Amino acid sequence: MLSSRLHRSILKRTFSTSASSRKTAFTWHSLYGWNDVGTGPFIASDVVAGVQPIGYGVNHPDTKRRAFEVIEASGLLKELEKVEATKATEENVLLFHHQEYLDHVKAGSEQYVGFDVGDGITHFGKGGYEIGLLSLGGAINVMQSVLGGEASNGYALINPPGHHAQPEAGMGFCMFNNVGICAELALKSGLKKVAIVDDGNYPKDSGHATDRGAGEGFGYNINIPMPPGSGNPGYEYAFDKVICPALMQFKPDLILVASGADASIMDPLGRQMVTSKGFRAFVTKLKAVADAVCGGKLVHLQEGGYSPYYVPMVVHAMVEELSGVSTLKDAFDHVEDITGSNCFAPGQKELVDSIVPHLADIA
Repeated sequence: MLSSRLHRSILKRTFSTSASSRKTAFTWHSLYGWNDVGTGPFIASDVVAGVQPIGYGVNHPDTKRRAFEVIEASGLLKELEKVEATKATEENVLLFHHQEYLDHVKAGSEQYVGFDVGDGITHFGKGGYEIGLLSLGGAINVMQSVLGGEASNGYALINPPGHHAQPEAGMGFCMFNNVGICAELALKSGLKKVAIVDDGNYPKDSGHATDRGAGEGFGYNINIPMPPGSGNPGYEYAFDKVICPALMQFKPDLILVASGADASIMDPLGRQMVTSKGFRAFVTKLKAVADAVCGGKLVHLQEGGYSPYYVPMVVHAMVEELSGVSTLKDAFDHVEDITGSNCFAPGQKELVDSIVPHLADIA
């Protein structure tokens, strides 16, 4: 999604840190691992329906906690610019969400049994509102570190995620739309253009290739169909043919990435068969574009990813690629050869090629 607005204000902070000495901004907070998603495997447990409770639901926060621990244990954390996560404000939330939804989340967060944010599968426990604010605040602080010049780029390993959240309700395990709010704040800081690269942000019955924006925004929303099993070749082809050319043409002042690991080779939901090598390649391509059009201003905000085994490898690989530091080899590299995920899915090139003409509408 490509966004463009004009604002007069500028960031108050300036820094003289040289580009060569700046590191990758990074944040994590222990409370991200306390996010209570309930005992349902995907939908809520239900005795009548025969849906058993389980202690390790698909959106369990341990997946992201394990990612942080790999970053720390590998020594990579010492090479990053650590950014403190602080709570966002209600004013920040209301840049994207309706007041009624904010009130619903605040009230639900006080309930002993927790609450759902709107779609029946997105449960949060008592105090979830506070963790949601902390997740949004971590994203904002990492972005501001990059925009202010303290860091060369950034990765916010935050939880809960946000990119599926709508103005009036949460959905898809998401509470507040972290990336949308960050884009609004960046535009308010004086940037004219912000681009969002998203692994899939849409409610039911939308997100089709024909959904290209409306009004003055027509042409600035580009959806690329990616059938299950697309793998590294399919995704890299989409980056080379559509995503990177679109960004080069748009010339944003900042690139935000809704950084989900759902497409990974072991993910139980995404089933796209992308390995950590593929995710590294995506970061490499985006870094090159960011260097060319916006002084390297590239910020990844953690979204989904549901394999407790492989998400840590994927996140570690992306943070390594952002930072330019090598600490750990993916122990699952051999899985790519076993599964054949290094081959194009049938018809994949044709699907991506069908989107290329849409780039003509980017001014």
